[in-house]
Parts: sequence; C-alpha cells; structure tokens
Amino acid sequence: GALGTNGVIAGGQIGFNYQRDRLVFGVEADIAAVDWGGRAREAENPSQAVTLSTDYLATLRGRVGFAHGDVLAYGTAGVAFLSGTLSNDGAELPNDFSVDAVGIAAGVGLEWAATGNFSVKAETLYVGFDDFTDLDGVGPGDDGDGLSVDGSVIARVGFNWKFR
Repeated sequence: GALGTNGVIAGGQIGFNYQRDRLVFGVEADIAAVDWGGRAREAENPSQAVTLSTDYLATLRGRVGFAHGDVLAYGTAGVAFLSGTLSNDGAELPNDFSVDAVGIAAGVGLEWAATGNFSVKAETLYVGFDDFTDLDGVGPGDDGDGLSVDGSVIARVGFNWKFR
C-alpha cells in the first residue's frame, strides 16, 4: 500500500546571506515537525497493517539569488534528512522500525524585505529520498517486503528576523 506525504509542516530556520551588488549568496539550515504518514494494509491479509509516523524533516542548503529592490529571487539546493517510525499493527510480532532517510533538497523562492530587519518568503522545495527499509521480521509477510521513501514537493511560507 501507499503512505502519503500530504500534511502540515512547521518549524524554524537559521541562515546567513552575503550580498555583492545584486547577487546574494547564502547558507540555510531548517528543521520542521511533519505529520506525513498514514496506514497501509497488506492486500492478501487485511489484518496486517503498518502505520508510518514522521518526526522531523531537516535541510541544509546553499542559496544563490538576485536582489531587485526589496525582493530577492533565489534558487536553493542541498541535503535533506527525514526521521520517522514505521509501526506494525496487528501482527504476532509487533515491531517498530526506525525510518531515517537522507536525500536531496532543491527549490526556488521569493523573499521580500518588509523592513530593515523583517522579511517574508515563499518557497517551493522538492525533497527527494531513495531509501528502502527492509521489513523482514515485522511478522507474516513476503520476503522482500519493505518501505520505500521517495520524494515530495513542499510549498511553504516563512518569516525571518535579521539580527544586526
């Protein structure tokens, strides 16, 4: 079965920017609580199900942009980290498996400097993972059963405070 990545994320970030003329270079790190997950049942044995709950999503990214007045258009890329738990429901061997994935993060965004210290940004970010968790030992099932963590597109808004 499929477990979705629809949900809400909320977190914080820290970063640093350097501007030379209209070019802006920066580094950003963020961490967010995520509620991605769901429940999937085995087709041949509906009493067998697994539940995925995610704990956090974090990224460490560089960004390069072009400033025009109070607006910054930028591209960003780096590494993404996802952590969660896959729980076995209703089997003789209830086990929890750690789901930790490392992948890529890439996106684009706009940031508007509302005041000298306060800015608002909107960003679209793709996080991609190529991770497979082997579920041998979960309970009855087929050899080779597993959880594949792929990718998702995230649309988010943020508020930044610039310390001087």
